[in-house]
Amino acid sequence: MFRQSIILMLSLLFLYPAIEIQANDKALAAERHQAQKQRQADKLKRHRENSKAFTTLRHYARELEQEYAKRTHALDTEFRLKKVDLNADRDIKVAEAQADMQKTLSTVYMDPAASGSPAAVEKIQNAMKQHADRLFEIKKQAAQLEHEANIDNAEKKDQLLDKKDELILQKAKELGLLTKPAPILATPIGGKLTDAEQRWNEQEKLEVEKIFKNNERQLSRYQQGPQLRQWERADMLEDFNLHWQKLQELQALEQQLTLHHTAMLMPTGTPQDHKAMATQAAELSKQRRLIEIKYKKIKNENRIKRQERKRQFQQ
Repeated sequence: MFRQSIILMLSLLFLYPAIEIQANDKALAAERHQAQKQRQADKLKRHRENSKAFTTLRHYARELEQEYAKRTHALDTEFRLKKVDLNADRDIKVAEAQADMQKTLSTVYMDPAASGSPAAVEKIQNAMKQHADRLFEIKKQAAQLEHEANIDNAEKKDQLLDKKDELILQKAKELGLLTKPAPILATPIGGKLTDAEQRWNEQEKLEVEKIFKNNERQLSRYQQGPQLRQWERADMLEDFNLHWQKLQELQALEQQLTLHHTAMLMPTGTPQDHKAMATQAAELSKQRRLIEIKYKKIKNENRIKRQERKRQFQQ
């Protein structure tokens, strides 16, 4: 009997630590489970708050964009009215130039003695050249004035749009959308992290990076807007200068072609002269086509470069 009591006491002596360890493990597991539930709840709360912030921002941006759209529309209306005045001034000058040219031609054609003479042909050719130069300068100056008005209008609109983007980004900052969220990390319970808790922490760090980059992507249109609009204005200036550089080159060829065609219609010169002029006219037509090809190539290259510049900027 005594021996059995000793055995029982020894058994209980070894059993109590095991029971205590088992109880501690259950308590730690329960504590870890509760902490995990809290982290999941915090993560869901963060997601809802981020979504709510963007909903608030979208409503704010929509109202702001409607307000600024009215203001930019008013600027466009002002520009269109100014363009009407500029076009009218140009048309008046063109009409005056054409009237002067008509007077010159009438003077030549009304002189029977000089009609068809080399002097008359030369006079007509000089008058046509001067008329073409005058028309070109009238149109170029008018285009320059319209371009300057267009750039001025674009700058005014862009200033408004820059301010609008700035206000939207300020609102985004107030809503916390420009700040990387803090990761919801597991902390050691019982002196160390479990494998599951370590995986959670690694995944959570990736998650906040993903949230921040997604927020940046949705806000990029407001962050990048000022630079893109500045490039657009610079491109407008480059395109305008390129266009009139092309027209300047074509103008010189057109004048020569016009003179050749005029001379060929006059009852003067030999067949050989007319044949030579026809050959020269064909060469001038070829040069005109080459000029068109050259500037089309430049335009296409510029378009591709601008697209690539924008793509790299928006990455």
